[in-house]
Amino acid sequence: MLIQSFVENSIKHGINNKPEGGHVNISFKEKNNEIIVSIKDNGIGRKAAKEEKTIGARQGQKITNQLFELINKLTKKKIRYEIIDHYDEFQKASGTEVKLYLPIYAFHI
Repeated sequence: MLIQSFVENSIKHGINNKPEGGHVNISFKEKNNEIIVSIKDNGIGRKAAKEEKTIGARQGQKITNQLFELINKLTKKKIRYEIIDHYDEFQKASGTEVKLYLPIYAFHI
């Protein structure tokens, strides 16, 4: 459930708006007592997606932020994420990546 909103955004805002289609890669790794989840697409990028004005934009991210705040409060751990814009060698948007950082013991309440 924690990654669903980010995967949905990759598809809805990045890939669906790309005429030739694209892909979303999801990977998991463990580092420094955290699970790092990477959701990376080769979509149109956030700037172009904003210009498309897709219905429901930002609602998923708002709900996800509220969920993270609640989990952080209940577990006393820090779940966080970062959004990285990717560009090709010509500085044209080449996708978006979200990295989620989940403390391994965050869910032991």
